[in-house]
Amino acid sequence: MGYYLGIDFGGTGIKIGLVSPDKKVIKKIILKVPEKPAPEKVGEAIREKIKTEFFRYKIVRAGCGICGDIDYRRGLVRFSPNLKWQNVSWGQILRTKLGLAIRVENDANAAAWGARIKRFPGAKNLVGITLGTGVGGGIICGGEIYRGSSGTAGEIGHLSIEVNGPECSCGSRGCLEAYSGARALSRYAQARINRGEKSLLSQYSEITPAVIYQAASSGDKLAKSVFEYLGRILGVALADILNILNPEIIVLMGGVSRAGKFFLPGLKQTLRARSFTSAYRRAKIVLSDNADEPGIVGAAFLHLSN
Repeated sequence: MGYYLGIDFGGTGIKIGLVSPDKKVIKKIILKVPEKPAPEKVGEAIREKIKTEFFRYKIVRAGCGICGDIDYRRGLVRFSPNLKWQNVSWGQILRTKLGLAIRVENDANAAAWGARIKRFPGAKNLVGITLGTGVGGGIICGGEIYRGSSGTAGEIGHLSIEVNGPECSCGSRGCLEAYSGARALSRYAQARINRGEKSLLSQYSEITPAVIYQAASSGDKLAKSVFEYLGRILGVALADILNILNPEIIVLMGGVSRAGKFFLPGLKQTLRARSFTSAYRRAKIVLSDNADEPGIVGAAFLHLSN
């Protein structure tokens, strides 16, 4: 039996999964993204890890979802703010290193595709939101990935929610990612501690969403309020998505989505207040079971997409 390789390449981590034909992740390994990730060196590190960990398996093809503006036809990373890559022929690098047929796609598109084909196979119109180092979006329209005219569609993290907001890594201002990405949430929590607010978070040398989640789970008021703030911000952006795209399902994915029990109530309250009633009532807002690894599964089965 042949297996598929799915690579989920985010801003800080690379998840590599071996996937069976029935879309189960058999084995998974994780690589840390270097501070200054040189494409050739990253490709070599992926090759060596696969060679070491998966040598017993027959791999028939591969796919990679990677953060940034992707030309999926050429496997080209046109621009990745979090990786600081421009015009990188990532598909060619992986084909050379791995010796496999490979498809390259935006990571949020791949994750949305993974959610659709594994958890919601009957869904025709679905939006996937990845909440991690950055904030990504993937759109499924008519049962297929919607990429727009240049392949750039779905960059929900770069919806501008404040005209004169903070500068984003993409070069614009007031983007959703500049408020709700992992680094933005950490800065927001740290700023409040610096102003003298009391919190369990003050004992940590580095504040991350995982640390904030741990504190919130222990009852820390400031940590809980960080996620309540996140819920309101996401609600504003997702109301636009509901009103424009009218999806059946919005799936929240990625590491930060694990804190859903803290931010979902505020998100839904804001969403209800800001979206059309018919769109709100029709849509299901769901948290991904990250154990399903939609990013890995979607990448592994990109050859089934349009």
